[in-house]
Amino acid sequence: MNRLFILLFAVALNQSARAQTEGPNVTVDSPVHRNQHHIPEDASVMMADGKSRKVSEVAPGDPVKCIKAGVVATTHIRQVNHLKRSRRWLTALYLRPVEKKNVNRTVWPMVPAVLLEAAPTLSVTTHSGTKTISQLRKGDVLYRYEPATQQVSAWEVGIVKRKSRRAESLYALVTENGAFLFENMVAIEQ
Repeated sequence: MNRLFILLFAVALNQSARAQTEGPNVTVDSPVHRNQHHIPEDASVMMADGKSRKVSEVAPGDPVKCIKAGVVATTHIRQVNHLKRSRRWLTALYLRPVEKKNVNRTVWPMVPAVLLEAAPTLSVTTHSGTKTISQLRKGDVLYRYEPATQQVSAWEVGIVKRKSRRAESLYALVTENGAFLFENMVAIEQ
């Protein structure tokens, strides 16, 4: 029994030492990264000048657009956390604009669905308050910033696909006021 305990302890110690020398191995959740709100490296963030930039290209100090208390504003990135070799599952949301029952399709043609992918821990603003991506269900309403009109529009979740694909690399942003626009959707730090 003692030999088994010593053997298990030695294996655990060896794995811990290897993880420290190789960098973060995120196939197993580490306490540091478990509750961060990750977005995939190919996702875009709305910069303060109205242009989109891949999250992998932003840096601390960069000004970004956000929506706080219903007002479009500018904030600055304080921190960018990069999680390499994550292999974490993303959740895919298929969104469509919220429509009134009596919309005339000759005036407003069909709008294709928007695909939004993020880690399940990302927090977004919904019609019923802040929720994580993992808490979203069909019928929930998210808010999207429209750069062309500089307006915020409502988009309804149509389909939720858990474990849509694995992300090799994820990013977590920390901003001065706790919000940013990810793929033009309102994201909130919790």
